[in-house]
Amino acid sequence: MLTRSRLLMRTALWTACTFTAPLVSADPPKVEVKDLGTLGGRFTVANDINDAGDITGYSESSDGQIHAFVYTQGKLQDLGTLGGAGSLANAVNNAGQITGLALTATGEAHTFIYAAGAMTDLGPSGTTSSGKAINP
Repeated sequence: MLTRSRLLMRTALWTACTFTAPLVSADPPKVEVKDLGTLGGRFTVANDINDAGDITGYSESSDGQIHAFVYTQGKLQDLGTLGGAGSLANAVNNAGQITGLALTATGEAHTFIYAAGAMTDLGPSGTTSSGKAINP
């Protein structure tokens, strides 16, 4: 004879087993491999992608410098620098704004935001900074 507590335990166990959703999807995730190209050098590194598929990171240019880029609408675009020799992009949000670090003419590494086709310096002089993430 089942006691009341055993009956409740069996009912709870049956309910949990019956109504639990599977932990693994039957359909594997779809993965697409895409060659982004380079800015003329030997390599490209992608650091972030937004919901629209815009990709940002850094790539070697033909003269050996490292520059931040955005890959959007099938094209790799050099974001430039803040007057120095290089830049790196770390993050892109869903508005298409990009952040990272870029070298100034004096060689300092400053955080930048790239929006509406322009790179803006966010780092104060005399310091080193780098944007790592950007809110939507």
